[in-house]
Amino acid sequence: MRLGGLGGLVTATSPVASGWLVTASGLLALAVSASSFALLVAGSRSFLVNLNVLGTAIHEAGHAAVCVLTGGGVFVIEIDTAESGVTRSDIRGWFSAVATTAAGYAALPLAGLAAASLVGRGHSPAVLASTVIVMLMILLLAWDPITAVAVLAVGVVAFATLLWAPGRLQTWVGTAEAWLLLTSEAAGLAHLVVARQSAGELKDDAAGLAALTFIPGFVWIASWAALIGWAVWHGAALLWP
Repeated sequence: MRLGGLGGLVTATSPVASGWLVTASGLLALAVSASSFALLVAGSRSFLVNLNVLGTAIHEAGHAAVCVLTGGGVFVIEIDTAESGVTRSDIRGWFSAVATTAAGYAALPLAGLAAASLVGRGHSPAVLASTVIVMLMILLLAWDPITAVAVLAVGVVAFATLLWAPGRLQTWVGTAEAWLLLTSEAAGLAHLVVARQSAGELKDDAAGLAALTFIPGFVWIASWAALIGWAVWHGAALLWP
């Protein structure tokens, strides 16, 4: 395909999501979060948990992007499971460390809000194209097969939908992706809260920020929760026809 033809696909419009599609996609995202809570509390794993791989990839991409933007460098991005990953980077200075560490949990709701804005205006192809680009960037930094397979799976689905799917299917995928991005970190914050009920050493983003800023970890968790709530509220309004 010529570059001009691909550009036309990216800038094309798709039908605006109907009310029932927005509702159904939102319920799917809630089911994914619920399955993550079930895994956390009861240890029962469902197939839906695997859909969190999108959120994990964007979380780590958020760390990587902010690290680079604040003068650092990124060595490797690893996705261990659908719910966990790590970004190994060269952070330059205190500000870069704080911004990079905070970016992971902030990236998803902000990306979801941007996706909701595009999908709500009929630009689901742009959401799919952005997903492909981000997955390709992560793939360049992936050194292990699990990460490579995970990001390839997300990227191939997005690319195939962009290239061959009819407009209505593009809208469905774009709407589902927007909801998943908006809501996925709710389960991630639940993991942070549960981890603080045990006596073990904390090595998560909230603990890292607490060490860097002397602001307690629960304040950072509450801030991310507020951001997620704000993004969901406005994202739902943007998606609703």
